[in-house]
Amino acid sequence: MSENHGDHNGSREAFSTVGPPWWSDRPVAIVGNGPSLRGFEFERLRGFHVLAVKGAMFNVPWAAAGFGLDIPRYIEWSGMLKRVPFIVYWATPRISFLGFGPHANQVRFLRRIDAPFMLSDDPHTVYSGGSSGYGALNVAWLKRAKRIVLLGFEYNADFAGHADTRAFIDKSRVQDPGRWKQWAQNFGCIKRQLEVAGVKVINAAPDSRITAFPKMPIDDALREVQ
Repeated sequence: MSENHGDHNGSREAFSTVGPPWWSDRPVAIVGNGPSLRGFEFERLRGFHVLAVKGAMFNVPWAAAGFGLDIPRYIEWSGMLKRVPFIVYWATPRISFLGFGPHANQVRFLRRIDAPFMLSDDPHTVYSGGSSGYGALNVAWLKRAKRIVLLGFEYNADFAGHADTRAFIDKSRVQDPGRWKQWAQNFGCIKRQLEVAGVKVINAAPDSRITAFPKMPIDDALREVQ
């Protein structure tokens, strides 16, 4: 692992870097937690670079990396993250917001900026677009991915049919439906940036609110990016 660990003791704000190994050699699967993944066999993603978003980290233990950006979840999961066997990128405005360690050795803290709505080219920084899914797409961008499939990216407020209870969904934190709608629309702001760079993104959730990328069933989406 050649990426900078940054400062994990919370004494100063030193962020890590997204670096090699790059993900341009194989398709990338960004795995969310939407209901379209209920019953999905994650072994089908062998051969992909898998970026597991938030609770999906506990469903795909062989992922290439994990990602999250909200502070309450990091604090809640800090003990479990120490058992995750891959690098976990966690984006935050300030490392000190996440408490003072000891932090898991595999966690790489990145700087989170909530605006403007584009993809950051700074390897220390991700733009959140309001959600972990958007931030995860920024990590894939920094990893130089060229073929990306989004899995479980419904972006609706109904978590009752969530993909897997192992994702530890706390219904008391369910977001307002209007926020999900706005977060889904934010992906439209980066569509052109991705197209100009020759990055292909397929949304494997036909019922997703995200309309910036072609939508198709999972089987078709996986074939499309192979």
